[in-house]
Amino acid sequence: MKDREIVRMAYRFILGREPESDTVLDREFEDIYTLRNEFINSPEFLVYFRQIRPQVKNNIYIKNFEQLDNLIFKYKAEKNDNKVIASYNVDLNSFYELFGGKNPHFKKPYSKEYQKWEMDFFEFLSGKKYQFDNEGLTAEELSPEQHPASGYTVDHKIRMLQNYKDLLVELGDVKGKRILEMGCGHGNLAIFFEFVGCDYYAVEAQKNGVDITKKRIYSNKIKNQIINKSFYDISDFTQVFDLVVFEASFHHCGEPIRILDMLYKQTTSDARLLFLREPFHNYYDRPWGIVRADVGAMIRIRMSGWLELGYRTDFFMDLLNKTGWKGKEVETFTFADEKVFIATKI
Repeated sequence: MKDREIVRMAYRFILGREPESDTVLDREFEDIYTLRNEFINSPEFLVYFRQIRPQVKNNIYIKNFEQLDNLIFKYKAEKNDNKVIASYNVDLNSFYELFGGKNPHFKKPYSKEYQKWEMDFFEFLSGKKYQFDNEGLTAEELSPEQHPASGYTVDHKIRMLQNYKDLLVELGDVKGKRILEMGCGHGNLAIFFEFVGCDYYAVEAQKNGVDITKKRIYSNKIKNQIINKSFYDISDFTQVFDLVVFEASFHHCGEPIRILDMLYKQTTSDARLLFLREPFHNYYDRPWGIVRADVGAMIRIRMSGWLELGYRTDFFMDLLNKTGWKGKEVETFTFADEKVFIATKI
């Protein structure tokens, strides 16, 4: 494979810079995966990756199920302490090969074949069929320190409140607006939107999350507007919404085109979609799917059956465009060290 533009984009997306000369653009690679591997295994990428993901300290690569399952055993033994997995990453190519080869449809990201390959790969990794109600932490998995109703640390609270302040500045006056949260988790944003006077609704797959959220808010009206269903059941609401929020939840949608189409029909003409803490990165090797090399995502796929997708940023913007939305990255702030994206109707 010899393609100057692909090599140029690899420099921009993977290393975050322009190529040092035109000469390097004429290099030849066996295929796009070989090119990717050379770039992400370079010392320069490791330095760059640590700048954009500073929590990554070392790269000990997991290459097979035995290594992964041993790490999961340690993770469970330490009560899901993320410090256990902080030094690990995943060699996705090894798992592609175990599955039987690389995705043959990586150039057709909107095709049914591509989507089927991704779901088949997910089932290979998790060992089970996907069910939406797998998503979320069970009550048994929540330690007293993790349980939102009992606290979080003071530092965490301060950081979250700062994020929400910045978020409100970006959104403007939302008092009285109809807000739909796709996956309310344990109610952090529910409390925020209740406080600023929004008409808040939510759909959440995990009953435990719904129960915790309802305990943390005050309005009985809002409590009746939080339902325990899948994202694809939002048509149960008769309302049209002014703002739809995904916080670390869009990447659990196995049918992204379907959900974006549904939201287009169930929102006002000047509605906005807000994406917080989502894995949208330019260094993924494929447009979307099981592309994340972070071991935390792989553990949740294997241990809990969560659907842990990732999206290359350019593909995500195109996906929005194809479903009637225009997306932009919010440059003014990050949310929990991740980029923030907002979409409006075209």
